[in-house]
Amino acid sequence: MHAERLPAATAIAQPVNKGMSLNSWLWIAGGAVAIGVLATFLIKLPVPGPAGPSGARSQQTAASRDYDAIIQQALQLDQKHAYPDEIAVLDKAVRMDPNAWQAYNLKAQVYLYNFLRWPEAKENFQRSLAHGGDATFHVAHDHGGGDFTALCDGWLYVARDSVEYKSWNSAHRFRVSRKEITEVESAKSYGTDHHAVRVRVNNQLWTFAPLGQFLDEQRAMIVEILGGG
Repeated sequence: MHAERLPAATAIAQPVNKGMSLNSWLWIAGGAVAIGVLATFLIKLPVPGPAGPSGARSQQTAASRDYDAIIQQALQLDQKHAYPDEIAVLDKAVRMDPNAWQAYNLKAQVYLYNFLRWPEAKENFQRSLAHGGDATFHVAHDHGGGDFTALCDGWLYVARDSVEYKSWNSAHRFRVSRKEITEVESAKSYGTDHHAVRVRVNNQLWTFAPLGQFLDEQRAMIVEILGGG
């Protein structure tokens, strides 16, 4: 079972004009994200274990449903741009199940794209990863020209054992295990200065640029998670 956080139409960036610097475009796109970050977000419910003592399995399933209901409440608050209330609801989810990762990942996105507070974003991304989850970043994907004049933007889901990219406005997407990634590197000198990360999936090279603010920090974290150079 999963639920999707749908991006707001105002947050979908248009291809940058050739006369505009990419840093200027990134600032505009980041501002749009700060207005309303509505990401596609995958919720993985805990899988009930084998039935133990009487009622054990039903209790675990009920707890999972309660946690999922809180996450859905947080997503609804996100769509209303009620971010302080969303954080409060996500804190409730953490107290209910500190070993589930979804609330940490959502908190990190709110701190990064709406509150513009990197330390809290990084901390919650790390907690999500520690519990087997993702760190989710808003990125631009270069279509191969090297200057991001042809691009799409979407969400990059980075985990210790997998990577997924979903574009908002094109058919570009992939989901692979970590072993299918043969190259990860910072690409500061690639094309223009846009804080890019290059990821080679089997024989195909994908180039992404983080959006919003804290671009160096986002790039460094993506590379660190994937074990690149």
